[in-house]
Amino acid sequence: MKTEISVYSNSWIPPIASSQVNLGVAYGTIHDHVHASAYTDTPSDELLARPRWAFPLCGGNPQHWVLGMIDFTRNEIAVFDSIPELNSMNEWAEKILIKAANAVMACLGKPILEWSPVYWKRKVYSPLEYHGQIDGWSCGLFVMMAMDVFAKNGSYDSVTDDKKDAMKNKALEMLMTLPVTRVTKKATYSSDDDRPVEIVNKPKARCLRPQKGQTPISHILDARKSHQSETKVHSEGVVTIDPKFALHRVIEEESASKSKLSISREYSHRLAVTQKLDIDFKNPTKAREER
Repeated sequence: MKTEISVYSNSWIPPIASSQVNLGVAYGTIHDHVHASAYTDTPSDELLARPRWAFPLCGGNPQHWVLGMIDFTRNEIAVFDSIPELNSMNEWAEKILIKAANAVMACLGKPILEWSPVYWKRKVYSPLEYHGQIDGWSCGLFVMMAMDVFAKNGSYDSVTDDKKDAMKNKALEMLMTLPVTRVTKKATYSSDDDRPVEIVNKPKARCLRPQKGQTPISHILDARKSHQSETKVHSEGVVTIDPKFALHRVIEEESASKSKLSISREYSHRLAVTQKLDIDFKNPTKAREER
C-alpha cells in the first residue's frame, strides 16, 4: 500500500516476517510485497528515501489491530492503539514491528539496525479520552484513520470513534476503484482431467486505477443495479387506540350496565394494543394457521 511520498506502508510484510502466515503463492513473499509497494523499478532507492514507515499489525489475545510506525527522522518506534489498556506495544506489537522493518532492510540489501531504546525512543499514541474504541470490532477502522493521519503528519487527536462511518465509506470508495483482472494462460491438462484450467492472477498492488481492458468493480455494481427491479416491499403496522372507546367519557350513557360494558370492551382493546406494541409478545398460533 502506498500513501504520501514520504511514507512507506505495507500490511502483508509483518505477518510474513513474524511467521504468522507461511510463505507461498497465497500470501506472497517479502520480496514480492516490497517491489509491489514501489512506484519505480528501483525499490531500494525509493523506499530508503521515505523516512517514515507504517505497518498495520494484528496480534495478541484477543486479536487486535494496531498501527506500527517507524520514524527515521525522530528515531522513534511508535504504535497507535485504539485500546491502549491492552498494552499491545509491550506484549507483541513492538516485536512484530521490528521484525517487519528488519525484513524490509534485508530485502533492500541493507544491514539490520540497532533498535535499542538507547537510540530509539518508544511511544504509544491513542485517541483522546472518551473518544476511543467502544466496541469489539472497529480496531481496523481506527488503524485506517491513524494511517491517514500518519501519512499527513497530523494529530492523532482527530482519530475518534464518531468518525468510523466516514472512514468506512472512504475505504469502500477506494475498494470500488480496484480493477477486476482475469488473465487466462495456456490451458494445462493432466492425465486424470482433460478439461482446460483457467488461471486467474490477482492484480499488482500498485494498480489502484483501472487499466486498459479492465472493468472497475463500481461499474459492475452500477450495471447490476440498473438491471434490478426497483420494487420494494414495506411492511409496517399502525397501532392506535380506537377513538370510540373515549366517547363514553364525554357522553352520558343511557344506562349503567351499558357503561360497564363499554368500559370492559375498552380494557380489552387496550390490552390488545399493548400486546401488539410489545415486540417480545407472541400471539398463540391458531388452529387454521397450524393447518
